[in-house]
Amino acid sequence: MTIQEINKAYNRITVSLDNKELKNAFDYSQSLIAGTREYSFQDKLNELHDTYKYMLRYRLAGMKDPMQEQIYHNLLSACYELADSVKHKALAIDSPLSFYSHRRTLSKENASYAALHYALKKTISEKELTLLFEKIWTSDFLSEEEALALKEMLVDRELPYLVTCQIVSALLLGSLSFFDPKKLSLLFDAADIEDDEVRYRALICILLVFYTYRKRIFLYPRILDKLAALSETFPNLTKAIRTITLRFILSRETEKISWKLQ
Repeated sequence: MTIQEINKAYNRITVSLDNKELKNAFDYSQSLIAGTREYSFQDKLNELHDTYKYMLRYRLAGMKDPMQEQIYHNLLSACYELADSVKHKALAIDSPLSFYSHRRTLSKENASYAALHYALKKTISEKELTLLFEKIWTSDFLSEEEALALKEMLVDRELPYLVTCQIVSALLLGSLSFFDPKKLSLLFDAADIEDDEVRYRALICILLVFYTYRKRIFLYPRILDKLAALSETFPNLTKAIRTITLRFILSRETEKISWKLQ
């Protein structure tokens, strides 16, 4: 498949999932996997399809399951994540986008987050700082170990403010490239840091991610729990959200006015 065909197939999947049309999403996912020859994802797709069929049987039989809604949400989120994985795997080799070109370059680097943390505590090097940023930005779904290592960097007050801001910005770009609940969870951790520069930067990032993935955020109750918890520790959170949202709206209006003038 060409890059355009991959993106078109991916968009069909996400639109189907946005509209809760799981049958169409499965069909388009099958086509994407076959077209890109990424058959390593076939087993996962089969597993999701089987779960869907069992759910339909339960419903048709009139059986009630208190976990049914949660299972359905888990199925939807897993379908989104599978589509993301197939797309990024398919585009990894040939896409000219900077996200993928940096991924290809960084594939030769094997420095862990813990190693970068140690190096940056000793001395701030532009090389390590850039590597940290690009490693976070172009990463796949973070593992538990990677997420923990990044959280330790975020809360390490011995690291300069610049490092924390780099992590937050990289988490935003990485999240906008594809949705990773662990990256968003780390942004909440950053928003809980008692430093206004960091926490407001993180809050802006959270709102951008929420807006970008507004059709699927509700599938992750732990994320919504983190938002509720943040309201207890972030001074004047509601006011801050309103101010940031208003700034977004005003910036969009400024863009429209500039375009008309031009």
